[in-house]
Amino acid sequence: MADHNGASAPLIDNLNLLQHAWSDFETVLKQLPTSLAKHGFKLSVDLERPRHQINHELQATSEQVHNTLHNMQQLQHLIQQSAVINSSLELDQVLENVIDTVIALTGAQRAYLMLREPGKEELTIRTARNMDREHLEAQRVMYSRKVVALAIQHAAPVITTNAQLDDRLVGSESIADMSLLLVLCLPLMLHGRVIGVLYADSRAERGIFRDDVIPLLSAFATQAAIAIQNASAFGEVKDNLAQALREVQELRIQIDEERVKQDVNSITESEYFQYLRSMAAKMRAKVGKDEASG
Repeated sequence: MADHNGASAPLIDNLNLLQHAWSDFETVLKQLPTSLAKHGFKLSVDLERPRHQINHELQATSEQVHNTLHNMQQLQHLIQQSAVINSSLELDQVLENVIDTVIALTGAQRAYLMLREPGKEELTIRTARNMDREHLEAQRVMYSRKVVALAIQHAAPVITTNAQLDDRLVGSESIADMSLLLVLCLPLMLHGRVIGVLYADSRAERGIFRDDVIPLLSAFATQAAIAIQNASAFGEVKDNLAQALREVQELRIQIDEERVKQDVNSITESEYFQYLRSMAAKMRAKVGKDEASG
C-alpha cells in the first residue's frame, strides 16, 4: 500500500489498533469453549458464525478505508496537477502536463491526447507519451479506434479492465493485435461538445483502471479541456498580435517610402531646383556646341 500523508495517519493507526484488539479477542473466543468445558460448562450458542462475520466485516472495512485514502491521495494529486496544467498558457506545455498527469493517475503504459482541428470532425494526435515520459513517434502510435468511437458517440468515459473479453469490443482487431488488457478513454467536453479525447492503455494489470475512479478522472478531463481551450485561445491571440505587428511594420515602411517620395517631389519642384536644372541644361548645350565646333 502507498504511504499516506499525515492527515490520514491517525485513521490508519486506529484501524490497526482495532484489528490487533480484535485479533486478541478472537484468540480468547477460540479458547473459550475449551476453557468452559474444563469446568463442566458448554456454550449454547455457536461463536464461529459471528466470528467469521466480524472478520469479514472488519476486512471489508479495512479495504474500504484503504481505497478511500488512496482516492483521497489521488484527488489531492489531481488538485495539484490541475493547478499545474492551468499555470501555463503555452499549448504544447499544457498538452504535455495533461498527458503526464493521466499516466501518473492511471499507471498506464501509454497515453495519447487527441484533438479536433477547427472545422474538422476527425481527431488528430497532438501528443503521445509512455510511462517514462518519452515521446512516442508516429509509427509507434497504436490505439483502439473502437474505444475512441464509443467515448465520442456516448460523450462518456469508456473503461475496460479486460479488453480481450469485453463484449463492447468484440471484433476489434487492434485490441487483439496489441494484446491490450486495460483501456481507458475520456472525452474532453467543452460546452457540451467533444473537442478531443484522452486515451490510455496497458498490456499489464496495473494502475487504477477501475469504474470507481471515473468521477475523479472525468473531473480532471473537464479541467484539461478548459486548460487546452484557454491555451488555444491564447495562442490565437498571440498569432493575431504577431500578424498585426507585421502589418503595422509593413504600413510603417509604406508610410516612410511615401514620405521620402513626397520629400523628393518637394525638392524637385522647388524654384531653386528648377534653376539648377535650367543651368545644367545650358551647360550641356554649351558643351555640345564646343564639341561640334572642335
